[in-house]
Amino acid sequence: MHLKHLYTDIIKKNNLWDYYESLKESANIDIGSAESCYRFIKKFIELSKKTEESLYNEIDAIYDKNPNRIIHIVSTFFLGIALLNNKRLGIKKNIIEEIAGLNAYDNIDKIKKEIPYIWFLAALFHDLGYNAENNKSETHPITNPTKFSNSVPCLYHKVYQKYYKHRKKKDHGIYGGTRFIADMIRIRVEMEGNLKSKRYWGNELEDIYKHVGWIIIAHNIWFKKKSDKDVVKYGHMLELILDDSKKSNPSDYYKIKFDEYPLFFLFCLIDTIEPSKKTTIFSKVNIKFANRRIEISTKDKEYAKAILGLDDWLVPITKDNDCLVIKF
Repeated sequence: MHLKHLYTDIIKKNNLWDYYESLKESANIDIGSAESCYRFIKKFIELSKKTEESLYNEIDAIYDKNPNRIIHIVSTFFLGIALLNNKRLGIKKNIIEEIAGLNAYDNIDKIKKEIPYIWFLAALFHDLGYNAENNKSETHPITNPTKFSNSVPCLYHKVYQKYYKHRKKKDHGIYGGTRFIADMIRIRVEMEGNLKSKRYWGNELEDIYKHVGWIIIAHNIWFKKKSDKDVVKYGHMLELILDDSKKSNPSDYYKIKFDEYPLFFLFCLIDTIEPSKKTTIFSKVNIKFANRRIEISTKDKEYAKAILGLDDWLVPITKDNDCLVIKF
């Protein structure tokens, strides 16, 4: 299937992603148009009643300075929804079990309804720290999360502050994720007493925000291999050094395992295979699904290189001519 057709099909099936049941007009969204994607994001946030929040204004700044990043955000959302609802991949079952472990929702049916919202939070907010990262005139302190979430391996809790210093306090993931947690908790507290709000704002939602927030914090923290020439730069962050000698045994080599961290694994996978950062010509990419297996065919060398890079840190990749095979 052409990747462009996959997007067209999933966008039309708005029952799979229209959390507020008020975005039917967005079924005409043009995934290759920054303006169309921008309108979709703004509408989604307006329905969430967060238009007065500063995070809402970050979208305007990104659209003005880097409109292709807006396409990436929306493309990440819809590609994730497509994979979540593909029965051959079997991803949703694992994520439902993961969210159930947070005890934030009463039953499985409620979790199933909330998954598009949870995924939208991750997709939307993961790059909202770009404005801060690209601000050359100042650095931004981070608010340390009050509680670690098991949505990511515990190594991230140990290393994220050191990594932020390593990046000279300019990392969109760490800044955006810590800010997301702080802002969403503040919004929840303010809205819980708002009798006009039709949404539920109970305290247990904070576990959802922390769960998503830590995925955002971790998603741009990069590993290095022990054999890398510049690995010495990570001398104070040994948790992020992967031992090449163990690569023949993926369970020992890779830190982000699907069976343990399904939502984070999915996010890392989608953030990489989503093509707009390398190409906007979706029709030149073919994608096929099987049991825990994704096949991507492309002649775009830069896009293929990005996918092959997953083999270094996330999941084994095999190559057969123009076909790249991901098994997890």
